[in-house]
Amino acid sequence: ARKVLSIPLSRHLQEDKQAWRAEAFGKYSVRSGGYKLLLIGSAEVEPNLQRSTSRQVYKKLWLIELPEKIKITFWRAYKKFIPIYKNLQKRRLRNTVACPRCTHDDESLEHASRDCQGDFEDVKYLLAYVNVVRKLRTVDGLVIYEFLIRFMQNNYLCHLGFWGDRNKQVHERKIRHNIETVRFITMYLKGLEEIKGRLSARCVQKARWRPLEGSFVKINFYASFQGQLLKSCSGLVGRDSVGQIVGMRMILNDYVPSPFAGEAIACLQGVQMGLDLGFHGVILEGDSLTVVKKLQNKNKDISEINPIIEDVKRASRGFVECRFNFVGRNTNGTAHRLAKEGLVNGETSYLMERTPKAVWKAAEEDSRWAELGHLHRFGFLGRDP
Repeated sequence: ARKVLSIPLSRHLQEDKQAWRAEAFGKYSVRSGGYKLLLIGSAEVEPNLQRSTSRQVYKKLWLIELPEKIKITFWRAYKKFIPIYKNLQKRRLRNTVACPRCTHDDESLEHASRDCQGDFEDVKYLLAYVNVVRKLRTVDGLVIYEFLIRFMQNNYLCHLGFWGDRNKQVHERKIRHNIETVRFITMYLKGLEEIKGRLSARCVQKARWRPLEGSFVKINFYASFQGQLLKSCSGLVGRDSVGQIVGMRMILNDYVPSPFAGEAIACLQGVQMGLDLGFHGVILEGDSLTVVKKLQNKNKDISEINPIIEDVKRASRGFVECRFNFVGRNTNGTAHRLAKEGLVNGETSYLMERTPKAVWKAAEEDSRWAELGHLHRFGFLGRDP
């Protein structure tokens, strides 16, 4: 019954359309069937794995200072998506599953990352290389030694090098020597350190909330989502052109099927807040790129949240002018904090006097950046804050 109640429906009559639910855009493509089988297969491999455990693994993975492509590779390995022979056999794409490196055991994820004799030889050679570099006592040697120590503390890059060796042997029929693997890992770490040093030397300023020019009102929206209870909380913050808060709401929503639906509902409630307060020109900002793109697109789609998107577009016609913009999380900090506090406290509030202190703290920080923006606009500051 809860799943039926969580189906997004429009407030206005719309014609029925057939959609493929497994895809975000509602259309069936060549990859759709295979992607669905992958999801089913990953669920069958670990049926007893709790969602909370998976979230902890993902959080630890994304906190590691590595390029995103490496993190995505290990996420795919965790979900059994990489083309190891054992995975291919389960999907009836391969008959033989012998490891291409050692040819002793079946190539499973555990074998490829832990038990393979070829990987063991690489690790043994790497340890010997570390001992040699330690004895050199040269400047370059010490730098490489530091890189290798960091490498040994990070299993992710270790397995990345081994996985690259395996792929070269399988697809290109090339067997890379141990020294080449060590050199690849060393140069990769050196490149990461150089990039990190250049980025830290530059003054990288995060994007912050900025006031508007003219008579527009900016409404920031965000939705925090709790999947097990099918609940969301919308955080809405409205500010005028000088950065003063003119409206603030946190609204609990029941029977919300997905985070995207929660963001779309939050945007709809932001439009309604602007209409209730009698604004004429409104800019709605959110950090959900998928939702904002659907709102900016004039064509209709057949996705799950399409009924809500159509309601938002219809309601926005009540303004003289209405725009939808995408912003980063730092720019949307007050609405984000408001939604989180509302979901934790489990309450709906339309009064700014009942807003939690943590939200006001985030709002005050945005106000300071708004004042700096005005000083820069009128020439009192030499550079952009």
